[in-house]
Amino acid sequence: MSDLNPKPITAVGVSRTIIGLNYPWAYNKYGLYFGPHPKEPWMDKWIESFDNNLQAIKEMGVRLVRIFLLCNGENLGLIDPSDPLGQWMFKPASDPAYLIFRTHLKKMFNAARNNGFKIIPSLLDFGVGRPILRDQKRYRVVTDLRQTFLDRIVTPFVEVGKDFHDVLYAWEVMNEPSWLSARIWPWTGERGWSAVASESEINVFLRAVLERIKTVDPASKTTVGHRYYDDLKKYATGDIPQFHYYPSWHDDSSELPDVPSRILLGFENMPILGEIGTNSEHGGPWPGLRYRDSFGTYERVHERLSAVSRKGYEVVLLWPDEVWDGNEDVDNLKFSGDARRAIREFICAS
Repeated sequence: MSDLNPKPITAVGVSRTIIGLNYPWAYNKYGLYFGPHPKEPWMDKWIESFDNNLQAIKEMGVRLVRIFLLCNGENLGLIDPSDPLGQWMFKPASDPAYLIFRTHLKKMFNAARNNGFKIIPSLLDFGVGRPILRDQKRYRVVTDLRQTFLDRIVTPFVEVGKDFHDVLYAWEVMNEPSWLSARIWPWTGERGWSAVASESEINVFLRAVLERIKTVDPASKTTVGHRYYDDLKKYATGDIPQFHYYPSWHDDSSELPDVPSRILLGFENMPILGEIGTNSEHGGPWPGLRYRDSFGTYERVHERLSAVSRKGYEVVLLWPDEVWDGNEDVDNLKFSGDARRAIREFICAS
């Protein structure tokens, strides 16, 4: 990890922290930008944009990016025409989409390699269980369709990754899987939804994918993007424990835990912070900062990075502070000028 920051962070009395960014999806096309797309040549367009954005990220001093791939599975399957209920199914094994996925994955890795980046590719998002999609039952990827996911996605993706160990930081199985067992939907805060998977089913899925990754490529690292610190106690984590921190959001107002508490959880490696907020709407002010992160984006980013570093985290990745505006023609980086300046100055401080 020592090559991911060009200069050390020098917070007083604190070990060095690696700063990374989240790159959730391109061109505002959640679930559709990676893989086949009706607008051709879509992939070359977003890879060119990805390459340009990596150069902009590099100017901040950042060399680590977490990127969402399949998201809610829209590119992964289709409505079964033979099903009277209109339920979702994987595309047939002969569908060219699977070849397109592998081709696009290679291009993405090559763009990262050419720019000197490491990548955390997140295979799937909890959006497969989104309430508006419940009747389609895309969440069956996690429950009764997981063997198909292993065979058609995990194995070929990891095979591609074998040629990019210099780029691959870790494979992420899923982003925030615990929402599939919750009765509240995170994007809207709506309550009363029925869980689409039990904690047991989620764990079976996570362990199956983690095991398959290691079977195909024992040298690759793995992680799961857990929403809460307490999720690390409930679910499989992979090699690198990861959780996300948005205090005061849906009644989670606890202070960011100190890293040494990993010993209590029995982890070999330190947990990383896969997401922290840069926008004032990403949770409330952080407990312990005495509202110093409430006076603007620059101050918020700088104060939160300082807190993360003081607590001894080795890796933290920031979520973008700008919104997705529905524009399919421009793939902006989504980090404002103030956020970029705060990141750059924090990394380059000496």
